[in-house]
Amino acid sequence: MKIILTIIAFFNILSAITLKQLDAQRLQINQGSMQVSITSTNNRNKTTTKQYNVLRKDDKNSLIVFMHKSEKGSLIIKENNNLFIKTGRSNRAVRISPIQRLVGDVSIGDILEIRFVGNYVIQKQEKNIVYLKAISPKQTYAKIKLYLTKNNKLQKAELFSYSDKKLKTLFYGFANNSKKINQYKFKSRKGISIAIISNYKEKKLPNRLFKKRNIATLYQNSKKYFK
Repeated sequence: MKIILTIIAFFNILSAITLKQLDAQRLQINQGSMQVSITSTNNRNKTTTKQYNVLRKDDKNSLIVFMHKSEKGSLIIKENNNLFIKTGRSNRAVRISPIQRLVGDVSIGDILEIRFVGNYVIQKQEKNIVYLKAISPKQTYAKIKLYLTKNNKLQKAELFSYSDKKLKTLFYGFANNSKKINQYKFKSRKGISIAIISNYKEKKLPNRLFKKRNIATLYQNSKKYFK
């Protein structure tokens, strides 16, 4: 009997998914550029669409450039896990948190695709559900409840605040014939937002693009990486 239980436990370990495997489905680039389009519809059926150019150095350094005409000159820089925003023509950098929204139900942390590895731990796994908990209060969400398919593909996630309130539900969409996610659908009581990620390009990026001290010139200097 003891041998049988040991064998069962062994196969359970083999079938358990890891944070690294989950990240492999989500993260499109480690260093390079991508573009994000977000369409948000609120409960009054008002629809807004905005575009963002994103440069990513690694998990700790990123740049989000606002492309909507009403937000020209605005950008968000992530330098060593610290987030700052510059709006319009102002050259002042204001510290912000990853939970702050870009548009609709989509937050800054959602677009930056924070890695699970190093930021969350698996509390438990029950069949097709994986429970994650943030390592530190700097993460976008305190808890994440992940639902997987039979093939361990990400299906949806329930996202919780640090007060244990369910903020929204996220549905994952995979590109055709791909193992990579290119669409995120966020649903809450306020409405629905769909973020589509496109034009992934791996490329080497200079460190100066991710320095707060250079925030006044980053909007202009980022343009050449999206031609």
